[in-house]
Amino acid sequence: MPAETLAPVRCDAQLYMPTSDARLIAVDPQTGARCSNFANNGILDLMHND
Repeated sequence: MPAETLAPVRCDAQLYMPTSDARLIAVDPQTGARCSNFANNGILDLMHND
C-alpha cells in the first residue's frame, strides 16, 4: 500500500523529510505513514509557519 494512502498515526519515532516546495513532512519510520502528532497531521508548511 502506498504511504500516501495511509491515515496519519501518532508516532513515537519520526523521520523528517524536506520537500522542494518548502514543506517538512514527518513520517513513521516503520510504516511510512505521516505523524499526526507533528504540525498539521505530519506536514509543516515552512512558508506559512503552520
